[in-house]
Amino acid sequence: MESFNENLKQIRILEIIAMGILFIFLLGFFELDIEWFCVFLIAYVLFRCRKNLTGLKSCTTNLFSRISLKTWFLLAVTSYIFALGSGLLIDDALTAYGFYNILTYTTLIGYDLLFSVILGPIVEEILFRGILFNRFNIKLPMTIAILSSSLLFSLLHPNAAILSSFIFGITMCITYLLTENILVPITLHMLNNLISMIMGYIANIGSFFTGWAMIIIYCLTIISLIYILRFIIAGYRKIQEKY
Repeated sequence: MESFNENLKQIRILEIIAMGILFIFLLGFFELDIEWFCVFLIAYVLFRCRKNLTGLKSCTTNLFSRISLKTWFLLAVTSYIFALGSGLLIDDALTAYGFYNILTYTTLIGYDLLFSVILGPIVEEILFRGILFNRFNIKLPMTIAILSSSLLFSLLHPNAAILSSFIFGITMCITYLLTENILVPITLHMLNNLISMIMGYIANIGSFFTGWAMIIIYCLTIISLIYILRFIIAGYRKIQEKY
């Protein structure tokens, strides 16, 4: 029996494009929010993989069989720190050239708990890693598939978050390839967004990003980037040996 991951690879990009067109058509008749597209996509994926939903249970039980809980947690934390520090730096640079308010705390918090922490990560990982990356990987060299799917992922984020989103996309691709379990990048993405939302609320309480706090954030940003790059390089080498 094929695994859930193998069933996911069979979903074509044209199917998702058709779903997007249908959703846009429905917008003309109903007042639908983007959250509904997330629901439609998740329902469609479950329908397409319906013959092997038992494989999804296996993905759940084997969540940390190929990547440790410690690595999973550290990737979520360091990804958030790098996104915060690099975002603030890029935002300051853009503001200096006349682009105002590119990065706000609302982009760090997300829309709400349901969308940014639950629906968003599920849909983004299914779409960009489960479908786009897998389809690209069939036609293109693996490295190009990783970079192109990560670039598309980054373009959906605010200007100041494009760099961190691009690197995060690469990290999720490596994680997905190492584990062959779509639930690993999904749960890691959820934790990352949860940390982002919580820290966003804390930042809104007072003047957090000032003085020594900024120096500490930038130092942690460098450390986080080093950890992420080491994971990507080590993971990429393991994947090359495997494939």
